[in-house]
Amino acid sequence: MNRTHRMGTLLCAAALLAAAGCSNDANISEPNTGDGTSITSTEAASTESSTVDPCSVSTVAGQMCRTVASASIERADFANPIAVSINTSPTIEVRVATQSGAVAKHQVYPTSTSGGGGLGPTGDFPVKQDHFLTSVSDVTGDGVPEIIVQTGQFPDHAEYQVLRLGSDGTLAVVNAPTYNKWTTGNDVWTTYNTTDPDIGFFRCPKPGQPGVATNPLQSITVNDDGRGTRVDYLHDHKSGAWTQVAQEPVTMQMGVSTEPFRAFDCTDLATRTDRTPEDKNTPFTPETATSTVATPGASVSQTSTVAAPCTFDPAKDGRATTISVVSGDLGCADAQRIAREYKTSDLPAGGNAAHKENGEWHCSSPTAGENERTGRIMSCEATVGSSASWKFDVVVEPR
Repeated sequence: MNRTHRMGTLLCAAALLAAAGCSNDANISEPNTGDGTSITSTEAASTESSTVDPCSVSTVAGQMCRTVASASIERADFANPIAVSINTSPTIEVRVATQSGAVAKHQVYPTSTSGGGGLGPTGDFPVKQDHFLTSVSDVTGDGVPEIIVQTGQFPDHAEYQVLRLGSDGTLAVVNAPTYNKWTTGNDVWTTYNTTDPDIGFFRCPKPGQPGVATNPLQSITVNDDGRGTRVDYLHDHKSGAWTQVAQEPVTMQMGVSTEPFRAFDCTDLATRTDRTPEDKNTPFTPETATSTVATPGASVSQTSTVAAPCTFDPAKDGRATTISVVSGDLGCADAQRIAREYKTSDLPAGGNAAHKENGEWHCSSPTAGENERTGRIMSCEATVGSSASWKFDVVVEPR
């Protein structure tokens, strides 16, 4: 099992191991295949080749979006802006503006991780936003960099996804060469922190010929006595499969500098953008936003007002909550009324999820495990047979 430790900076101590390089050579190859646990999409912003603000193309209630970095992903002479948006759903979304004027998006939900550790890196909203993008590095070894994002952080391990911007303008999930025991597939890259006896990391391939994977990705596991194993993998970009090509024992001098052993020992090609006082610090704050929307064949400036999120009573631990209408036509005031009626009702509760209904609504409170995975603390829908049809969730802000 590969034991790896979460990465804050992406450098391994040179005294212990040789650092790997990544290339940003021009031509992008086809996207890697992989079964993602998240949603990927492309949103057109312009037909002309120009730099687009990835936060301007999609403005939703409760959006907290900013450009966190830029990197030459498609070609060496074009820097792709990379934004991270946190929404009240809750979701975290990485957005990449492409040279064609489109924006590729990849959205991560709480269920994209194994649960129990919130969504994204540990911390408040600004910390999650600033550290969700772990690195832009050549993970697959073909001279084209991928995007590494941290989807979850837990007491004993962290989880990541590796994304590849394809020639069709979408972000595809690159499967890991090792199996994640907490999930049903290889689309999540698991790393471990130092509370576990084993430590380790993935080391990116050395630069090679563009478009050809000649140098392997290395997975290094090390026990607390300094003895471990290095496994080398080559990636096939057509099938998305990894092939093990070598395995060797390794010995390291432990106790000298174990801190650099975190997740990915790779060269980060991203140029980071610092936060400013104008950046939002929570998606729950109602704001008015002005956005420029470009349509094919025309340039149109449009000012839009972002609607205030439908908030609800704070959770037991004081965290803010919001009401998210899943389906149907239901106003915020009615949703708040129904949620409070359920919360204060003395109707008999059924099952572990405390199901109640009064002829108008049927509400329940997800179990603790479901709450950790989805962020939902309440779900309500119209009673079966009712003339109305609607459903909403009450969602708590991530920790």
